[in-house]
Amino acid sequence: MAYTDATYIKEIAQVKYTQYLGGTFASEAAFSTWITANIVPNAQNIVENYCHTTWTDATVPAGVKEATAQVGARMLHIMLLRKQGPLVKTGDYRVEFAESFVLSDEIKALLAPYVEDTKYVEATEYQSDEIEDQWE
Repeated sequence: MAYTDATYIKEIAQVKYTQYLGGTFASEAAFSTWITANIVPNAQNIVENYCHTTWTDATVPAGVKEATAQVGARMLHIMLLRKQGPLVKTGDYRVEFAESFVLSDEIKALLAPYVEDTKYVEATEYQSDEIEDQWE
């Protein structure tokens, strides 16, 4: 089951199917179906990979649900940016490339409490006393 849905992602992103290239989506319903089939699973995978864990429907925290929706909304925004061109005006005489990172610093901060530590120990076939002299 998904952590979020197309309706919430569209509310956050404030986009309509008519903002995309003509013929890309036939209707708002087709746009929602596409978001549910493509954006939601990808956003969920990105969040799970960043946090190094997976949740079930019963255990997914509210913060993870919100972050997944935010990632989905950013994905829609990036699609619009690519359509319009990669440059954005940032000042009177300054133009920069638009940020195209799906995981922004704000989303990473939102996910920080849910990131699992990936601790590992590098194993060796030697006993400690066998290679103790090499440590010096």
